[in-house]
Amino acid sequence: LLSTSFDKTIKLSSMNGNTVLLDYKLDTPGWSCDFDRIDRNIIYAGQADGVICIFDVRNTRESLHKLSLRSNNNNNEE
Repeated sequence: LLSTSFDKTIKLSSMNGNTVLLDYKLDTPGWSCDFDRIDRNIIYAGQADGVICIFDVRNTRESLHKLSLRSNNNNNEE
């Protein structure tokens, strides 16, 4: 079971033993999470600040990438 919450974590838990297998810290509260459709070792966590963190369950130290959905475009169009 993959879950995330407002406690700023994403967790992979076992339903058999009711135990947490992996626990990652997020920078802001988590809103959503999912496994990659092709590579089940990759998980995604959508955060409250619009950032998507990409994790590999084989690398438990940190996220692989962070994608920001916010635009840094400060152009004023009139």
